[in-house]
Amino acid sequence: MSKGKNGGISLCIAYCFLEILISTEIIYLIPSSFFSILKYVLAAVMTAYLLFDMRHIRFNSSHIPLALCALVAVATAIFARTLQIYMLLLIILLLRGYSFRQILRPMYVMLWAVFIFTLLMSLANIYPNVDHSRNGTVRNALGFGTPTLGQSILLFLLLSHFYLKKNKMSYISIALYLIAVSAMYAFTVGRTGYYLSLFAIAAIFLYKICSGAAVFKKFSSSNILCLALIALPFVLLVLTLVLTRLYEAGVPFAVKLNAALSTRLELQMNALNERPITLFGQNIAWYNSQNIYIGIDNSYLYHLFNYGLVVFVAALFMYSYILYGAWRRGDVCMMLVVVIILIDGIVEPYMLDFKYNYFILCIGSYVLNAKRTQNYFKNSLIFNIRLKNKEKAV
Repeated sequence: MSKGKNGGISLCIAYCFLEILISTEIIYLIPSSFFSILKYVLAAVMTAYLLFDMRHIRFNSSHIPLALCALVAVATAIFARTLQIYMLLLIILLLRGYSFRQILRPMYVMLWAVFIFTLLMSLANIYPNVDHSRNGTVRNALGFGTPTLGQSILLFLLLSHFYLKKNKMSYISIALYLIAVSAMYAFTVGRTGYYLSLFAIAAIFLYKICSGAAVFKKFSSSNILCLALIALPFVLLVLTLVLTRLYEAGVPFAVKLNAALSTRLELQMNALNERPITLFGQNIAWYNSQNIYIGIDNSYLYHLFNYGLVVFVAALFMYSYILYGAWRRGDVCMMLVVVIILIDGIVEPYMLDFKYNYFILCIGSYVLNAKRTQNYFKNSLIFNIRLKNKEKAV
């Protein structure tokens, strides 16, 4: 595609770039308000771009689900005081017509660029390198807003690289990622992120070994696996609630697990006991008046309390649908990546964070590119671009 036809994806990359910059220590050099103003201006431009693109579409009853999604996104922006859900919907709509690989490639390059730039600025002592103390351990953030963020970004880079390469991802690449996550751990001492990265590397390694086996192929297409994948988001939610209540009851295993997870179960218990659940979310502070961390790192509870019950339920079904779609298409790599992301969601709040986790954007490719929904956008610019590209390919 030419540059002129890539307006939507270019705007999305620029927005994610700004969002990531705000979560690094560049804000100690340039006020975060500067980036926030740019972010809101860009969000307005993206909204105008989408409205212009869809100006010839006539609203009918088939568009009601999309209109309801828009209303929920706006309501969440008002009650939770965040653009996160609104921008997620906006980006999904802007990127309709693109295949997921067309979305992932430039996003992956951009994320590497920001990651390397942040590390270099930190190692060159241009960033102030704020140290974080937790449980008596001093941890360096390596230029990111928190010590765990750099590890999480490296995990999503690994997953993106794996999905782009699939079976062609080399053992050398896997070994280099292992070295990178170990080096990151040496600086940040983020146990949870390190263990999750090791789990992801091991899963990818095993996939490369087993993917050619007949037994593996048979299992990956079985109905039992399909049911397990669809249920997985809900199973992990139940596991979250059970572990939290076991900790509250003082079960020794849960108490030890809480310590291993840097008090995450304690924070989840406090949230369940002290915070209300609303329909469209609320603005929850990450630190109290004594500057003590009181946030929720678990994605399931984070979405429930911060974005509200409606978005929370929709997110669970969305992930089930992504896994089901991957199973139907025989996309084992997507299944593996999403399973890792869902497991990561037990201890990190990135399940709906599109600026790092680009795999949630594939919902647009699954739904909005389906034949039954193409007529929704048949008069729009982006739809016609995709149609012309198909004709050229033929």
